[in-house]
Amino acid sequence: MTAQETTVRVEGMTCIGCENNVRFALSALPGVETVEADHHAKTVRVVYDPETTGVERLREALEEIGFEPAP
Repeated sequence: MTAQETTVRVEGMTCIGCENNVRFALSALPGVETVEADHHAKTVRVVYDPETTGVERLREALEEIGFEPAP
């Protein structure tokens, strides 16, 4: 299956430490290939295998570490 890409706006991401927390948490999920977090833009770009994970799971993982994914 071909990897998919999504970009999620993340409220509360204010520094490089936040970026690192987001990268670590999302990279740990099965099926996630790459994670690029940008606290200036308040976004995270994720490339993932849709057969293994999905956008809803990515959003849940962000909430689990204290960030609020925008709708």
